[in-house]
Amino acid sequence: MPHSDLTSPFGDRTNTLQDQLDAKNAEIEQLESLVATFTKRQNKQKRKKTNRKKHDHHTSDADDNDNDTDKEDATPAKKTKVDACDYSQVGRNIGRLLGMFVNVHAVVEYGVNKDTALSGDEDDEDFNPRFAEEYRILNKNIAGFHEKILKSKSMLRRGISKLISEGIGDVRSDDTATLKRLIPDLVTINPSTPLDPPLADKKSKAHRGFAHPVFAALLTPIDWHANQ
Repeated sequence: MPHSDLTSPFGDRTNTLQDQLDAKNAEIEQLESLVATFTKRQNKQKRKKTNRKKHDHHTSDADDNDNDTDKEDATPAKKTKVDACDYSQVGRNIGRLLGMFVNVHAVVEYGVNKDTALSGDEDDEDFNPRFAEEYRILNKNIAGFHEKILKSKSMLRRGISKLISEGIGDVRSDDTATLKRLIPDLVTINPSTPLDPPLADKKSKAHRGFAHPVFAALLTPIDWHANQ
């Protein structure tokens, strides 16, 4: 039988196998990209920890503090272009829209299940308005996200969701660190009212908590007095 006979079942089978091979190769490339992103992120976190230790070691020297700050700022400043697969950076940007405690993987799986369900098979009892809205936000604000996750296997979707979640976690940590420094100024009912007694060192935690009546009043149950 001529090789060019398109009706040959062997020809159809060969084409199908080639398509499957191409799909597997594309999936492998995506997984390799995710692994590279995870590795780059881990290395970046290690550098941040190293720089932070150096910064804490030289807190008594103003010049050293300035130098450490410059070093910390210099690393991210070199990278102005965000890679298309850097979903951790995407998570930092979209965290403000989704919220700081969203379960990205659950939202993605919910959306994929709804999108791939056959017409008429959807169960109204399974409808989750919060997940549906968060899924809509992801698709609207991340270019190509909807098409990518619909074509991706479960493991790849989980990897993408994890990177986005880590980016959101970074934003949450940044906000928490900022708020911790401001607690002494915000702990009173009226922020313009100074603490009584005042804190000798706002950076020190030794005189906070139950050691200070204003902090203690916020930490005790509402039916208890601060000295109980």
